[in-house]
Amino acid sequence: LNTLNMQKTEDLVSMLRGLHDKRSNLGLELDELRQKLNEYEDSYTAEQTLYDSMSAETKRLLITNGLVKVTGPGVSVIIYGDSPLLFLDIIDIVNELWSSGAEAISINERRIDFNTKIYDATVNGSLEIMINEEVLLYPVIIQAIGDPATLETGLTFPGGIVDNLSTLYNIHPEIKRETEIMMQPVIR
Repeated sequence: LNTLNMQKTEDLVSMLRGLHDKRSNLGLELDELRQKLNEYEDSYTAEQTLYDSMSAETKRLLITNGLVKVTGPGVSVIIYGDSPLLFLDIIDIVNELWSSGAEAISINERRIDFNTKIYDATVNGSLEIMINEEVLLYPVIIQAIGDPATLETGLTFPGGIVDNLSTLYNIHPEIKRETEIMMQPVIR
């Protein structure tokens, strides 16, 4: 403090201007750093959002393609052996379940994926429904994981697949809401 008292006024004014300039420069540098921080935070948030979105999509694809075990609520559609069922009826039910938001589908405890083949074939002189080279046995139990109410509504709306099966072909699938269905991954 004594040394400042001994300084000339011009020197003190010069020192004050220098300090003022340094303070202004530091303020500008602080503003630039804050702006860069905001840009980094925005970039990180965008990258995290993209990562989260990609992670959710990857999980959805793993489930849909039957590559991971999945558990959740859903519906069971049961068709008994006295029904004149065709392979196209099975395909229609499966497609309706996918359209209604099913996350995963199985038929007689076998997961359905993009490679699943459902078709008719003659086996030992009898026309059979085949799923991936195996004869479909009765009762046919089609299970779907998803919102039970939405899945059931997708199947049972007037003029829908269950209504047509019942009215046109006398096939009466039993539909049950399930609180928990577990499906193993596809085995190839």
